[in-house]
Amino acid sequence: MKLFMAILLFITTNCFAQNNSANIISQPSFPGGDEMMWNFLRKNIIYPREALNNNASGKVYVGFVIDSLGNIFNTQLIASCGNKLLDNEAVRVVSTMPKWKPGVQNGKPVNVIYMIPIKFMIQGEEVKGMSSDVVKQNLNKYVDDYYYNEGV
Repeated sequence: MKLFMAILLFITTNCFAQNNSANIISQPSFPGGDEMMWNFLRKNIIYPREALNNNASGKVYVGFVIDSLGNIFNTQLIASCGNKLLDNEAVRVVSTMPKWKPGVQNGKPVNVIYMIPIKFMIQGEEVKGMSSDVVKQNLNKYVDDYYYNEGV
């Protein structure tokens, strides 16, 4: 059995900044750019052996906040692929990302909420995932919870 793991990066067009506005002048960026982030994910994701043995695959959506200093925090599962091992691995690897260049709004660094999907795939397997409506609903709940807890 050949293992093929694809990691897809998707940065939502609706990033959410501190003041609950999508008007971000400069979006956060991974050190070295998107290609370096792809490399980081490829290098650090470990396909869980049990998931591999069970031919588990799917797309996991992970949400996180990049703070005004570029730190990653509040990493959470936004949408599951239906396999806890893959879900946990996606959250784990995102939470280990190095500092990003923070987003800037009105000339000041701000906290920005991001979401990326990570696709786990065994060659020849169909990738399972949630509908885009469910992902959007879960992302909106994550954003609302963040703003409620931060008092913004």
